[in-house]
Amino acid sequence: MSLNRLTVTARNEVRMVPWMDRPDRFRRRGETNGRLPWLALVAGLVLLAAGVAAHASDEHGELTFHDEQDGDATRSLSCEFWVRAEGFEATNGTLAITHDGDGNHTHTVANWSANGTDRFHLGPLSHHDHDAGQAWLQANLSGNHSTQAYAVNHTACEETPADEEPLPGESSEPCDGPPEVDAYHDGLAIVVHWGFQDDADGYLVNRSVQGERNFTTIAQLDQDETDHRDANVDKGTTYTYIVTVLDEDGDPGRPCDHVQITARDTRPPPCPSDVQAQPQEGGAIELAWSGSAQADAYKIYRATGNGSLGKIQSVQEPGYVDENTEEDQTYRYRVVGADEDGESEDCPILEATAIPTFPTTATVGFAIVGSVACLALARRRG
Repeated sequence: MSLNRLTVTARNEVRMVPWMDRPDRFRRRGETNGRLPWLALVAGLVLLAAGVAAHASDEHGELTFHDEQDGDATRSLSCEFWVRAEGFEATNGTLAITHDGDGNHTHTVANWSANGTDRFHLGPLSHHDHDAGQAWLQANLSGNHSTQAYAVNHTACEETPADEEPLPGESSEPCDGPPEVDAYHDGLAIVVHWGFQDDADGYLVNRSVQGERNFTTIAQLDQDETDHRDANVDKGTTYTYIVTVLDEDGDPGRPCDHVQITARDTRPPPCPSDVQAQPQEGGAIELAWSGSAQADAYKIYRATGNGSLGKIQSVQEPGYVDENTEEDQTYRYRVVGADEDGESEDCPILEATAIPTFPTTATVGFAIVGSVACLALARRRG
């Protein structure tokens, strides 16, 4: 984790005593007293090598440690903790930690400022990513002074898996804006939008795919631009967007919000192709066309003569037979594709005239035979 990033972990009690106060408290389970003077010596050398002032004394202030922000002072610390200071002569400085174990080293836990008073509060703070063991905490003051060092037995901070890290807007960590980010569909593209922020010098638009945490910057915009149209998307893919403000030096701030959206094509389906209207014997008119992968259904519109088009049917598959016709009447047809985003636009209109029902050869033959038979019977009777 970064030095200025806090990781909330399970609180495991640890022991802490001021340096030089009861050496037996330095002992971890399974250790001997003989090791402790060496550890103290190593820690002192490391602090000195790191530039920590040699003039260390309670005269320059006293630190107390807390397991909760408003809790009482305690001699037990876990990975996350709070620090309070009283009686400080200096107005600013750093809080440093020296670690025992492999590669003894010192690093800064936090910078502090008393703002003209003799006290300051820090927290929540977190131990450096380090194995559990011995560590020493010490406040370094301006003017080449420091407090005494405090020995701490601490537990290692539990690392949060990358895919479980909170996204902006999911935690209470401070942020720099913009406060709200949203997104909407525009055809196949996605438009990301955010509110104007007058203290921003510009914005970065960052994107990740399918819930991953590795974000890529896809756009850098000026202060007066508050939306970005992302056309490089795939239908059915989910994207996460984060917008970061840039200060006057071009440095990015901490984002406040994120938005997730799944790309889909909001354009209406195209017009069906190869549409035909074929009159059939008996007066029906058969409509046929090639289907469209984008259409969920097809709507058939019809007009009689030069009248207005009106919907007469909706079908799921290509093809329809219009049997509600009159012989020798001309009809106009339009077939459109349809889905949840609308219907095809400006599709062509076809005309077809219903043909009359003509008698078949067999029907005529039976009629003639019947007529002859009736005539012969009438003559006999006469």
